[in-house]
Amino acid sequence: MIFGLGIKHVGAKVAKTLLKHYPSMTALMNAQYEDLLLISDIGEMIALSITEYFKNTKNLEMIQELMDLGLNMEYQKAEAIAHVFNNKTIVLTGKLSIFSREQATEIIEKLGGKVSSSVSPKTDFLVCGEDAGSKLKKANELGIPVIDEQTFKVMIDGLY
Repeated sequence: MIFGLGIKHVGAKVAKTLLKHYPSMTALMNAQYEDLLLISDIGEMIALSITEYFKNTKNLEMIQELMDLGLNMEYQKAEAIAHVFNNKTIVLTGKLSIFSREQATEIIEKLGGKVSSSVSPKTDFLVCGEDAGSKLKKANELGIPVIDEQTFKVMIDGLY
């Protein structure tokens, strides 16, 4: 829903991040600029865009109309399954053949993990498909555990 509002600079990833901190539309509508800046992945430009969006009367009227029509404006977070990926940062690289990137990302997030687009010392696992390049090299340099897609499948087997 947040992504669908069309708030400038708020894509799918930022919308997911916002849900973790503001589980209802009302909470997000009342978010303060300074509080938004405290959230990882939210910078000045995005925080300003969000607060300005909710100052616009036409936007507020549209949201109220959607609420009046019965659209659910509250996020019910599913409990993460106890899993090795819980509270871990995982990077996907290379061509995945068993799962699409979207499927792998969804699975990791449902298991309580976070998918990052780049390898850093904070990365806990690298899931490596075919033809991996610089991410694999960096993970090896940093000593980050690398698992291939088949191992990933075994690790989640029975859960998805």
